[in-house]
Amino acid sequence: MLEEGMEALGAMVPVDDGRSWAGAWRALPLRVEQEDLVIMPEAACQANREIVPRSAAVLLQSNRIVACAFSALAPGGRIAPHRHRHPYVTASLCLADGGGSFIIAGGERRSYQPGEWIVFDYRALHEVVNSGDGIRLVVLLLLQNRLASERRVPSGCVTSQI
Repeated sequence: MLEEGMEALGAMVPVDDGRSWAGAWRALPLRVEQEDLVIMPEAACQANREIVPRSAAVLLQSNRIVACAFSALAPGGRIAPHRHRHPYVTASLCLADGGGSFIIAGGERRSYQPGEWIVFDYRALHEVVNSGDGIRLVVLLLLQNRLASERRVPSGCVTSQI
C-alpha cells in the first residue's frame, strides 16, 4: 500500500476547501460520500482505483466503507480544525509519518506512526499537522457504524498497531 500510495502522489488532487493552504493537502479518492459525487464523480474514483489497483481491491471489499482515499499532507502543512455532520467513524492508517505529524481529535493528540491506525468519531472536532520534513501519507476510511449513530463512539482518538 505504501508503494502504491507514494507512486500515486503525482495523481493526487489538491483539497482546496479552505482548511489548508493551497496544495498542502492532496487526496486520491477511491470512493466518496454520496454528497461528494458532485465534485468527485464515480468515473474519477474509478480512474483513481486503476492507479492503485492492489490497494483498492483490499480497501473496498466492505460495503461498510462509505468513503476511502489516500491522503497526503506536505511538510509544514496543516488541516485546520473542522468537524463533519455524518455519524461515521474515521479510521486512518499511517503509511508515512513525514517525520513528525499528528492529529488532534476530540481534544486528544496522537502522533502518526507507520503501520498504526488512528480511529475517531467523524463528528469530533479534528485537525492535522505535519511538522516533519517529509510527506505524511495515510489511507482514510469512513466507516458506517451504528455505535457512532448512537453517539457511543468516544470523541477522542483510539490507536492500534497492525
